[in-house]
Amino acid sequence: MTTKSQRRGKLNGSVRRCGLFLSIAWVGLLVDGTQAATWITAQNGSWDAWATWGGAGTPQSGDTADIRSNKTVTAASLGTLPALAQLTVGTVSTTLRGELDLSGTTALTATNTTFGTSALNGSRITIRDGAQFTGNVFTQYGSTTTVDNAAFSLSGNATPLIPNGGATFSLQNGGVVSLTPSGGYGVTFLTDNNKLMIGGKNTNGDRARFLVTGRPYFFLQSNSNAVTVTSGGTLECATLRLAYANNKGNVLSVTNGGLVKSSTVTVGYQSSSYNNRVIVSGRDGDGTPSTFDLLGGTVILCEEGSHTNSLIVEAGGLVTNGTVRIGNTGTQVLPGSNNLIKVQNGGVMAGINGLWLAHGAANNPICTNYYRNGLLVTGSGSLFRFQSGMDGLVGGGMGNNNENSIQIEEGGQMLGCRNFSIGTSATNLVGNYSNRVVVTGGGLLELSSSLVIGTAGRTDNGNHLACTNGGVLQFTTAAPTITINSLSNNLSLGNKVLVENGVLTYRGVSGVILTNNQATTGVGSFDWQGKNTLRFNNATGICANASTTYTIEDSGNPRNYVGLELVNGGTGISTGNITIGNTGSLLVSNTVAAFSGSLIVNGGIAICTDVANPTRVNVAGTLSLPATGTVNVSGTVTNSLVLFSYGTKGMIPSLQGWTLNRSSKTGMLSLKVDEAKMQVLLVISRGTLIRFF
Repeated sequence: MTTKSQRRGKLNGSVRRCGLFLSIAWVGLLVDGTQAATWITAQNGSWDAWATWGGAGTPQSGDTADIRSNKTVTAASLGTLPALAQLTVGTVSTTLRGELDLSGTTALTATNTTFGTSALNGSRITIRDGAQFTGNVFTQYGSTTTVDNAAFSLSGNATPLIPNGGATFSLQNGGVVSLTPSGGYGVTFLTDNNKLMIGGKNTNGDRARFLVTGRPYFFLQSNSNAVTVTSGGTLECATLRLAYANNKGNVLSVTNGGLVKSSTVTVGYQSSSYNNRVIVSGRDGDGTPSTFDLLGGTVILCEEGSHTNSLIVEAGGLVTNGTVRIGNTGTQVLPGSNNLIKVQNGGVMAGINGLWLAHGAANNPICTNYYRNGLLVTGSGSLFRFQSGMDGLVGGGMGNNNENSIQIEEGGQMLGCRNFSIGTSATNLVGNYSNRVVVTGGGLLELSSSLVIGTAGRTDNGNHLACTNGGVLQFTTAAPTITINSLSNNLSLGNKVLVENGVLTYRGVSGVILTNNQATTGVGSFDWQGKNTLRFNNATGICANASTTYTIEDSGNPRNYVGLELVNGGTGISTGNITIGNTGSLLVSNTVAAFSGSLIVNGGIAICTDVANPTRVNVAGTLSLPATGTVNVSGTVTNSLVLFSYGTKGMIPSLQGWTLNRSSKTGMLSLKVDEAKMQVLLVISRGTLIRFF
């Protein structure tokens, strides 16, 4: 093989004889005394072909290789090529592109790489099928880099990868990009309209992985950039900043099973940074959710005055393992507005270490002039779940954090919050006003310890929690601590909790006290309106004393519940008696419900039972049932089911007027009272098998 010095000697002799430089230009001396050269492509061809570079040789260590526009160079399984000082591709013409294709066993090192032009001439570098590329700085303008089942690594520079002005960087089919910056910014998107796409596994099942090691930023410092991580793709970086001052329209999409891991994520940063979005959506073909793992860190939607930024989690997408904040963490006191977190259509945020909506960090309450920011949890299967023992806050900090809101609706749920605060201020100078939490239309908010609205002795006012129109407020303690601080005694002006046509639920607890025409334990300070329902979810209640009867009915007092629901696990009333009045209702579903006293039902009743896990109501005292009711059965019935047992038979009619919901009309099914066994049975005729849904 020809050595570098031999190659140089032949080249120098050739040049002297010909009196010209062909396609090379001398640029200096290398450390071994030989001259560094710039090699310019003369034609399309293979990297190792002399004719490709003008016939005098090929680029050597320390040289510059310049692949001019309208030229394509390939390097297929050429082994390790000499390391270049500089590589340029397609930097001359604004209309014609240059191309470099590395494949197979080829390994190329270039300390500095620049390719493409701001005029989007379409220049390309492709690294594929096991090839390797290494360097220090890689800058591309309006061009495309593809790493396909290959390796691409940069190190030793503060900002090693710099996409500019319409550049596209595509990592696919198990390829790996590894950036190890010396500090500063690992990736910086300069000028606008750049794209980074990560996705696809190789035939071995390896994911495409884009890795930024250490603590540098992944930084979109321009406008209208798009980062997409899709099925089989992973992006890992310590700090991800989607925008800086005045940056707008940047989008990070995690779709179809893509994975992003980052412990510090900022969507909007500093004033005039707006309309930046993170979207986490969908699952891959194996059902794996698109996932944004915060690694125990924080996602900040709005920091230091940015506005109209959003985080959207939908269609099975998952954001997990971190704190969620809309609020300031620095020393600047700038307004931030109309930032939105939306969990919808089956999206999930889980393992959340805290929610700070228009509030500073726990140890830094600096946050002011944040207004009309929101969190929306909407749609069946949509979930925002706190990690055990974590808190939530809406409208806090130094003051003037107004009209911020959380809305939970249409089957969406927020679960596991320990202490929840609305409109609490850290100073007595300026209050926080009109911050709202609304639970409506089947939405559910669960609190495990306390609820605080407003701050004692301060000017916080008009902050509300409203549970309306079928919204569910659920406690996992029998006696929650409720504190409502207000300078106004007028409920329309002051701080309050409103329950209007809502559902108050206790889950997994016992000893909830019921008193006629009064609210249950701990919630007497609520503003009650309309017709409200009490639900025990694997929980039990007690009447004020053993001889007390609590009547479920529309008494005209909204503090008296008009409906009682007993669902899941073990439920019931362990002390006292229950009467379901003519205007009241009882639902018993997928539970074994125990009544230590009597159960008298004059109003509506519905029993939902699953054959595999039957519902049963055990009444130690007197049982009375109405002439009409409903039984819904799921599963395949082959034997009689016990629906009720009782100690004393009260008024129990023939039950022929009850509705039995099933999909098949074949065979006979009826309700029967077995007085000898003191039971009410769901009876099926011998030899008949009926399937119910």
